[in-house]
Amino acid sequence: MIDRPERVVSVIIPHYNADRFLGEAIASVHAQGDIVAELIVVDDGSSEESWQRARELSSTSSAFTELWVRCSKNHGQGHALNLGIRAATSPFVALLDADDVWAIGKLRRQLATYEHMMSIGTFGTPVVCGHAENFGAQKSEPKPARLTSAL
Repeated sequence: MIDRPERVVSVIIPHYNADRFLGEAIASVHAQGDIVAELIVVDDGSSEESWQRARELSSTSSAFTELWVRCSKNHGQGHALNLGIRAATSPFVALLDADDVWAIGKLRRQLATYEHMMSIGTFGTPVVCGHAENFGAQKSEPKPARLTSAL
């Protein structure tokens, strides 16, 4: 595993009226430890009630920066992700859907994979794939890997 003293990952969570899931998603970001530099939550034109409930999740005692961005109307997930990516200031970006959670240590494992890929001469666009489960999902066979982080 990687031993990084510095915070190097910007986490982006786009959401649209997903305030009921955000608390668990944000908690899983906090559980990543000192590798997270900033959390960027992009509200893609949610209702006023959803926006207010989501903002109540903001932490003033967070170990990393939190940036909350609100779109005036719904433009779609791609637009929200692009806003978050443009706002990111870290060398690595990780994307988390509002209704997903990460396992503890996920980002460290992904960065270790990335560093291994680079050390063996893998070139091109470095993308590390992972696995996520929806909240309340039935326990079943693992789902195929899907893109959860773009490095």
